[in-house]
Amino acid sequence: MRILYLITSTTVGGAERTLARLVRGLDRKRAEPAGVVCLKPLGPVAGEIESCGVPVRSIGMGYLPSPFDLAKLRGAIDSFRPDIVHAFLYRAIQFARLAKGDWKLVSSPRVNYRTRPMPLRLIDRLGRNRDDLTICEAQSTADFMEAELGYDPSRLRVIHNGINPVAASPEEVTSVRSSLGFGRGDFIILSAGRLSEQKGFPFLIEAMPGVLGKYPSVRLVIAGEGPDRPALESLIARLGLSDKVRLVGEQGNLSPWYMAANAFALPSLWEGLPNCLLEAMSAGLPCVATAVDGTLEICQSGAEALLVPPGSSDGLARALSELCSNSVLRETLSSNGRRNVEANFTMSRMLAQYEQAYEEVLVR
Repeated sequence: MRILYLITSTTVGGAERTLARLVRGLDRKRAEPAGVVCLKPLGPVAGEIESCGVPVRSIGMGYLPSPFDLAKLRGAIDSFRPDIVHAFLYRAIQFARLAKGDWKLVSSPRVNYRTRPMPLRLIDRLGRNRDDLTICEAQSTADFMEAELGYDPSRLRVIHNGINPVAASPEEVTSVRSSLGFGRGDFIILSAGRLSEQKGFPFLIEAMPGVLGKYPSVRLVIAGEGPDRPALESLIARLGLSDKVRLVGEQGNLSPWYMAANAFALPSLWEGLPNCLLEAMSAGLPCVATAVDGTLEICQSGAEALLVPPGSSDGLARALSELCSNSVLRETLSSNGRRNVEANFTMSRMLAQYEQAYEEVLVR
């Protein structure tokens, strides 16, 4: 099977990381990644994909599509002669439907569909039957696609994200901790994600004074970039946390950051199936997360993580304080979380499920 991947952008995000893992890991005897076509100008994930020997092409689409973009996309797809086009994210899926030719179409909408305004949801409803299969990263996403957008459940498939074990050298870990300038005994809470409304970072930052009142050696590190950075910087300054909370920007390799931390927090208001939570659990970090969507498909509160209501700074403060005070709890969450990832969210399991899905699509 020749699989051509189509994606809106190649910036650093959950869908982009899943795409890179597919391209790198597919069994070439079962499925050959013919290439990747990106609608927008290329981002950092494009280089990662090209390093695997898979060509990446951009059609250079701007914020607003031009009348020529569809023709450019059709030409790019035809040049790769695919059996299947697998499109990720809203805009790429809509253009794949318009460009559909003599090939099967697999779509991966991801969680961002939930924030689309009603006119764009209507456009999606009109074209949804062009898809031969829709693959969702979480059952919560599949439920939304069926209930809110009218997708045929027989054409929906849930394939949970999978990851490789997180590992980093002692030198990398030392370098990360040194770059932060924190004390040797400081308790570092890591969080990661795009700096946007979805990730709920204001609630995590607002939880910090309550934690620091009891545990003054706690420090918070947030890795990621996005439109909310100025507002978060202002909030940190207003709360007097500039020496306790760091926004370290987008990190190409988060592994040493996980290994350098003592705990992980994910304060999202809504989620798909968060890769960063899986990676933190794989690294053995005790985790605090909000009880939303795909997060509930990863862990149970008190077993693999402490779960709190979304949008609750007080809930985050209480859970993080409990982690700081209870070493037995930290050890329990650490060992349970790692076992859960190793049993249920491995890269090999995810790849095998995608390969099977592609084969089933071709014989329909």
